[in-house]
Amino acid sequence: MMLDPLIVLIASGVLIAVFVRALWHKLSDFAVFKALFADYEMLPAGLIAPASLILLLAEAAIVIGFVVPATRQAAAIGAIVLLAVYGFAIAVNLRRGRYMIDCGCGGSGQGLSWFLVARNAILILVAGLALAAPTPRDISFTDAIVLGLSVVTVWLALLASEQAAVNDAHRQFIRNSRGKG
Repeated sequence: MMLDPLIVLIASGVLIAVFVRALWHKLSDFAVFKALFADYEMLPAGLIAPASLILLLAEAAIVIGFVVPATRQAAAIGAIVLLAVYGFAIAVNLRRGRYMIDCGCGGSGQGLSWFLVARNAILILVAGLALAAPTPRDISFTDAIVLGLSVVTVWLALLASEQAAVNDAHRQFIRNSRGKG
C-alpha cells in the first residue's frame, strides 16, 4: 500500500512522541519501571531485570528507527509488535481483575483500563500508516508546517483522552467508595 508521504510522516511523528515519552519515563527511574513491570506478573521475577532492559532498548530502537528514513518500516513493525505485547499484558491483567496497577506508559500514573487496550489498538493502526510506502513527491514548506501542527494536535488529543480516562477511573473509584461506606 502506498500513501501520501505526509500521512506516513505524521504517523511516524506521533509514534516518535509516544515512544519518546515512554522511554523517558523508563529512563527517568529505571528501578520504578522494573517494579511496575513486575506488578504485571507476566514473567518470573528473575527475568524482570533483563526483560526491562530489552523493552527499554526496543523502545529506543523504535524511536531511532522512525528518525532514520531507511529504517522507518522496521520501526513501524517493531512498534506494532511492542504495542500488541503491551496491550496483551494490560488485557490479561484486566481479565485477572487487576485494575490498580500503574500502566507504566509514561506521564502521571494511571491504572489499567480497557481504554489503554483500545489506545494501543489505535496506535497499532497508526503504525500501520507509518509502515506504508510513501508515494514519491517532495515535501513542501507548507507540508512541513502541516506535519508539525498535525503531530502536535494528535499528541495533545492523545494526552487529553488519557486524562479523560484517568478522570473517569477516579470518578468510578469515588462512586464505588461511597457505595461501600
